[in-house]
Amino acid sequence: MSGLHYPADDADRRFSLDRNLRSPLWRQIAAALEREILRGRFLRGDQLPAESTLAKWYGVNRHTVRRALSHLQERDLVRSEKGRGTFVSEHVVEYMVSRRTRFSDNLNRLNRSHGGVLIGHAVVEAGEAVSRALQIRPEAQVSRLEILREAEGRPLSLTTHYFPRPRFAGIHETFRETGSITRCLDAHGVADYFREETRILTRQPTTEEARLLGLTRHRPVLETKSVNVDELGVPVDFGITRYGGDKIELVIKTFLD
Repeated sequence: MSGLHYPADDADRRFSLDRNLRSPLWRQIAAALEREILRGRFLRGDQLPAESTLAKWYGVNRHTVRRALSHLQERDLVRSEKGRGTFVSEHVVEYMVSRRTRFSDNLNRLNRSHGGVLIGHAVVEAGEAVSRALQIRPEAQVSRLEILREAEGRPLSLTTHYFPRPRFAGIHETFRETGSITRCLDAHGVADYFREETRILTRQPTTEEARLLGLTRHRPVLETKSVNVDELGVPVDFGITRYGGDKIELVIKTFLD
């Protein structure tokens, strides 16, 4: 079967299937859609045409199309979202969590382009949870940074960082200049730092988290809460990171002190 072309203004056009082949029609449709995905006709995260549109293109009923899409979903090429449609699956990022976890190192290892944007910052009181993580008084002030990170131009994670003051006063300006937490800490006198603890949970995203991460509200986020310490074991960073649950695979690397 020749390559397919999907005209946006010709939903009624029918694409020929070889009905003399022993291969079922649904399998031919699945194979054709897979070729188009691999060729880049549909990019990661793109929505496929509706079942009714595909049925018209191929001259089949919706049940046949549905079976083809189900086959592609079983092979993790597409994902179905209730009430929204079918989307091309995004490549899962294998993210290493170890004693020296670094965002840039993880993405560089995978040869993925990446970046981080500061979308908000404030000076706030630590409160109970942050004070426990940073081992400071609840009324102590901390610098809070909100950072949206991308991989290959698509949102990957949203992190809220807390840094104790006055040690890290002005760290938001340092991040604007460097775009790197590692460089920020180095600029503020922390030559090296280590992951002391990581806690992982899943939950539904807030409306704002879903918007920033490009998720629907019913798709879960994977949330990590982590504490980084300096070479003397003093907490320097408490971070809460939210990932799209189907965009990331956390790999826990064990280590011995």
